[in-house]
Amino acid sequence: MAIVVNATYENGVLKPAEALPLGEHEKVRVTIEPETSWAERTAGMLQWTGDPAVLRRIAEDDEFSVMEPLCDSTVSQTLPATTATSTAFRG
Repeated sequence: MAIVVNATYENGVLKPAEALPLGEHEKVRVTIEPETSWAERTAGMLQWTGDPAVLRRIAEDDEFSVMEPLCDSTVSQTLPATTATSTAFRG
């Protein structure tokens, strides 16, 4: 059974962010994987040739988010009335 947990390395000790379902003195194998940002995990997908700092800002800044909530008022402002009604209630 594999378990993935976040941990912090402090004073020479790796400290899991949550309790582990392990018995006392149970032997385990640990793989260390540095935490990366969304921009770092998806690097190369766009074949970006510009400044990496600009790409990071675009990828992580809420100003450029594509995950904005879609509500009736937003649909009404961006689509014709007949389309807005049918699109707003689509699942």
